[in-house]
Amino acid sequence: MTADQIIKSLRKKDLAPVYFLGGEEAFYIDKVIKVAENELLEEGEKAFNQIVLYGKEVNFKQVVDNARQFPMMASNRIVILKEAQAMRDFDKLETYLKQPAPQTSLFISYKHKKPDGRKAIFKTLKKEAVYLDASKIKDYKLAEWISGYVTQKGFSISTKSSQLLAEYLGNDLQKIENEVSKATIHLAKGAELTEELIQDKIGISKEFNVFELQKAIGSRQRSRALKIVDNMANNIKNNPIPAVSSSLYRYFTQLFVAAQHQQASDGELAGKLRINPYFIKEIRQAGKAFSSDQFVKIFQILKQYDLKSKGVQNRQTTAPELLRELIYRILYV
Repeated sequence: MTADQIIKSLRKKDLAPVYFLGGEEAFYIDKVIKVAENELLEEGEKAFNQIVLYGKEVNFKQVVDNARQFPMMASNRIVILKEAQAMRDFDKLETYLKQPAPQTSLFISYKHKKPDGRKAIFKTLKKEAVYLDASKIKDYKLAEWISGYVTQKGFSISTKSSQLLAEYLGNDLQKIENEVSKATIHLAKGAELTEELIQDKIGISKEFNVFELQKAIGSRQRSRALKIVDNMANNIKNNPIPAVSSSLYRYFTQLFVAAQHQQASDGELAGKLRINPYFIKEIRQAGKAFSSDQFVKIFQILKQYDLKSKGVQNRQTTAPELLRELIYRILYV
């Protein structure tokens, strides 16, 4: 089940004996746990019928003992096991899973770690529990996820604006949720989250960002690219070199693939690149602007400056200077 499906059933008070919420993406796990903690019992019922345990502090017997207790003056008991991935004898919970207490809903939060599907306990969890596999959003899917999230919240957003947010905020979904909430707090339902709003409320410059930098480099607009990188370098805290070089590496990989598949249809190329077809025309044109030798040199430059930004073979050059150097070398490769 998805996190939203689980939350919907919880709010209907359609409770199951065991919920397993596991995976590398904490955002979805935290959403379900928040509902379990705050919405399933009345405030007066929580003192005797809700308990939060932590994997580092408990063993399986303590979890089972708490789960087997009967509720007092309530119809259900809620037991929440956080940081279950840190529990030394977690595997021993398998015996409880096969015969869980019907009066208790046990929520297992197993974050920042992919469950090992080969283990017996996870096979049992998939069979016996409500199971959430919270996987990280792939980078190429992030802009699409942002579009869907903004739409779900009752607003609209352009493909370009979604891409801008994805490039700037990265795949920290909690951060994205916080920033979108901040930007739309006074926005009427159905209105658009525009680039202007993003610039004003989130602080992403509409003109001076890595997305616009890529476009300027790809279209060989050197003076514009230098102007953008100078502004970004002056705001290096929000434009760290590892993040910029990662975005540029992804961008030049797309250009290289486009240059190698010039005969592919737009749909085929979009599939290969795993990007929205909206960007294909621009990617095709930019891909033609570089030779194979230039691509090789650019990838080498990106690797070199990523290492320099981390202190490898660099003791004196500041981060802003390194960023300017990186873009200058790419432009004049």
